Amino acid sequence: MEAEAEHLRRLLDCTRFVILDFDGPICRLLAGYTAEAMTGHLTDWLDSRGYGDLARRGQHPQAVADPQVIVRAVTKHRPGSDLAIEAERRLTDLERAAVPSAVPTPYADPLIHTLHARGVPIAIASNNSATAISDYLAARSLQSIISHVQGRRSDFEHLKPHPYSLTKAMEAINADPAATTHLGDSPTDLHAAQAAGIAFLGYSSYGPWQQGLRDAGADCTVSSLRPILELLHG
Repeated sequence: MEAEAEHLRRLLDCTRFVILDFDGPICRLLAGYTAEAMTGHLTDWLDSRGYGDLARRGQHPQAVADPQVIVRAVTKHRPGSDLAIEAERRLTDLERAAVPSAVPTPYADPLIHTLHARGVPIAIASNNSATAISDYLAARSLQSIISHVQGRRSDFEHLKPHPYSLTKAMEAINADPAATTHLGDSPTDLHAAQAAGIAFLGYSSYGPWQQGLRDAGADCTVSSLRPILELLHG
């Protein structure tokens, strides 16, 4: 534990710019509106349009429901089509509808306020819709603190683990890659950070997911944002 705390301390000492993932480190977006419900909505819509097969492409029967997988399949097989544009728009609408029931991650708001008070520029880079993210930030009165929100592109190109969103976020806040840390909760976040050439801090309050981050190569992880906050105040 002491070694982990020291590793975290060294990482924070080198961090002058922070890029946060959204769903996980900042809040649980789907706390009251499940991924299964979103997936069902999109599948039913595609079925009604005669494209139900697209909703099932790439989805393993035993996999956790992920509405982004459905939209990714549509944009891959029908790029630039009205169907692809409508699929992404519907997903954005579903994410925005989930915002009122989203649950803030413990210590996330105080962490954001503390980083801001210390003069650390903060951006968000996420595979979620920038509009939904902005809705959440406005509801939490955080919109003036976050310097930039880089959500997914409407064409679903360059989602994490591609480094595009992190690179664009760094450009927006004039970040030095050598002094930038990405706080994320998934291996795709880790791989995007590695591709962007920046440090990664893994977060998950769920033990197996935290272990999954370590197995993917994350060398610094936390199960709560509290230790980060305490070190910043220390």
